[in-house]
Amino acid sequence: MFRISEDELAEMESNLSLIYAEGTDWTIFDQRQDIKEAWEMTIKTLSNVRFMHFPPTNVERIEGDLSP
Repeated sequence: MFRISEDELAEMESNLSLIYAEGTDWTIFDQRQDIKEAWEMTIKTLSNVRFMHFPPTNVERIEGDLSP
């Protein structure tokens, strides 16, 4: 189960709207700091969701049936 806060979700929605509207024109990418920041924040938010707000430091593989 992964978690994302309401604030992070709202920020990601805003960032993705900007990226969709203007963030795929690579000819202006270096000139638009807002687009760079939108990409960076989206990547950071998705990484935080995936790793519960920090990257894993110890990973263990568990063999067998994990069904509840």
